[in-house]
Formats: sequence, structure tokens, C-alpha cells
Amino acid sequence: MRWTDVVHSSRAMPADRNNLLAILLNEAVSMCRLYQQKAGAILSDIKVELDVLNNREVSVHLDNGDQLTGTVLGVNERGELRVLVNGNERVFNSADISLRQVVYADD
Repeated sequence: MRWTDVVHSSRAMPADRNNLLAILLNEAVSMCRLYQQKAGAILSDIKVELDVLNNREVSVHLDNGDQLTGTVLGVNERGELRVLVNGNERVFNSADISLRQVVYADD
């Protein structure tokens, strides 16, 4: 997708900024409603994809460089990844993590 601006992407440019703001807010509300309708399916897809890691030991790499090792407990109702780390359940809801399954040499 190419970058553009409001003037070039709108065929009928509103006469003033209040009208432009009204158009943008209406579009934002429409997008939020669409997400609300599809959120269940999106969460279901996430759960299916992460289900293969349930009860597996993983390494969680955070965007700040930290690394945690724990056991995947699944995904909660909010779509957060649940991982048991040092006996405590931690939840991760950031797009800034990376998961890797821990593989031992003698496996």
C-alpha cells in the first residue's frame, strides 16, 4: 500500500476541518464496529495457532532484549498469551514478543 494524504484520497474534500473530522470519526467508529464483529473469530484463530505450543517449554523474547523461559498455558479470553515462568503465570499481550520452542540436545 502506498502512502497518501486526505486531500488526494478523498474525491469530495469537505469544505472545512469540522466536516473532515466528522468523516474521519465516522470511519473510525465503523472500523471499531467491524473489529467488534470479527474479534471472536480473530481470537479463535489465535488460540488455534498457539494451541500447538500448549504445555511446551518456550523462550519468550521481549522487545527490550529480555528473555524468559516458561511453559505455555494457553491464551486467555482477552487473547493474551499465558506462560508459567518460575512458578508464576505471566501474560503477554504485546506484538513485541517472539516465541521459540525450547529444544534440548538430547530430544
